[in-house]
Amino acid sequence: AKSVKIPGWNASQYIAVDGKSYGKGSERVCLQVSGALPQPDIKGSLGGWQKTVAHYARGNSRLILAISAALAGPLLYFANEGAGGFHFSGESSGGKTTALRVASSVWGMPLRSWRTTDNAAESWAKAANDGFLAIDELGQVDGRAADNMAYMLGNGQTKGRANRDGIAKETAEFRLVFLSTGEIGLADKIQEGRGKAKAGQAVRMIEIPADAGKGMRLFEELHGFGDGDKLAKYLFQAIEANQGHAAVAWLQYLSAANHDQLRNAISELTAEWLDKYVPADADGQVTRVARRFALLAVAGELAALAGILPWEDGEATDAAARCFNDWIASRGGVGSHEIREGIQAIQDFIAQHGNSRFQKKHDTEEK
Repeated sequence: AKSVKIPGWNASQYIAVDGKSYGKGSERVCLQVSGALPQPDIKGSLGGWQKTVAHYARGNSRLILAISAALAGPLLYFANEGAGGFHFSGESSGGKTTALRVASSVWGMPLRSWRTTDNAAESWAKAANDGFLAIDELGQVDGRAADNMAYMLGNGQTKGRANRDGIAKETAEFRLVFLSTGEIGLADKIQEGRGKAKAGQAVRMIEIPADAGKGMRLFEELHGFGDGDKLAKYLFQAIEANQGHAAVAWLQYLSAANHDQLRNAISELTAEWLDKYVPADADGQVTRVARRFALLAVAGELAALAGILPWEDGEATDAAARCFNDWIASRGGVGSHEIREGIQAIQDFIAQHGNSRFQKKHDTEEK
């Protein structure tokens, strides 16, 4: 048997965090780790989850995107993409945690908190290799810790360390999609710690407004419920009864598929999405982010095609496009992050100093 240190794809086989193997290979593969790994809490049935959770995500772009994000992790291997994440930001009680719980119900894994140690975060990341990680409440951690953790997750590599003899320990690499929530975004959180967010961080952790703009905060379609709170409470109860089955069905579907055909399908569908929704004058940073949204759209569409999601053709595509456009609007356009920041810095400087440092071009009397 072949021993592996972390879950995920091993050639044509997927080794889940609970040690189960999906797909057939030339040899037996065993997951062997030094410590305990988090185990999925599988309850109810796939049909129950489809009727009580996935069905009520329909018409709600944030919920559809959250479920699609949970399914996108195993596709990173076929799409030749690295780790990356999405962050829902907005006021308290706006439905952000609801979206996170809905996404987490795909795998039946617990929500994690930003308030943790480096070692714990790295352990979660390795356990979620080729999978999904849900992290709640960015506001609970200080800016420097948030910066380091977001970089580690987005970079797909654990922190370099040395043993007691001063020899570098082996770093672990991983691929995952993570979903995060918080009342503020990563850039604002880093500024709280007197740091400055870089453009690369905005690409690795994509911030989306949690408010969908329909006057119902996160929600756009209530499906007959009186308000968003009632729908959120219903989803919480539904998740407690049904979770964890969608990921099992998804891994069975992917492991049984022809992987060359799957790679081609992902590539073609991604290119179609990019051609349709990315503006021609978009900066390279915007295109990189768009590829992330496209992968989520592909994950949702393929899972619906496989009968895992009770959605119509195009629903995952439209939800990803809606969230992508909202990201562009909150970002301030499709231009370069650095250029936009430079212009803003000049505007702020003029507004702050005014006539104390500037004078009219032809006024020689003005001080």
